[in-house]
Amino acid sequence: MPRMTQAQAVAWLGERWGEPVREADVRVWQDTPVTRSWLLVRCSWNDDEVECVPVGSDWWAEPWDAIAYQDSPLMPRKRGVEGAKHRAHVDGVMRRVDAEYLAYLREVHGEGDDE
Repeated sequence: MPRMTQAQAVAWLGERWGEPVREADVRVWQDTPVTRSWLLVRCSWNDDEVECVPVGSDWWAEPWDAIAYQDSPLMPRKRGVEGAKHRAHVDGVMRRVDAEYLAYLREVHGEGDDE
């Protein structure tokens, strides 16, 4: 899947959710610990959590899970050692979310099976 830019992510979500999404409230997560692209969205109705939306359908944008705001890349950027620790923490959280979603797809839809 081609990499999605921030502007594309905001437009994609806005079209599917039927309401505007602020660019500052979205992060595209396509980095190595995950198998697919994710959009992490801080919604106006919940400041404590960030919705995790898997990218993969042209028709829908349904959140799979939510993570704590402090566990997300939407937190203000830290530098140096603290920034690296936060990035490693976020990688671990997203690895868990991604693995749970992949397990769901395999169980319910048979996707991802090599047989």
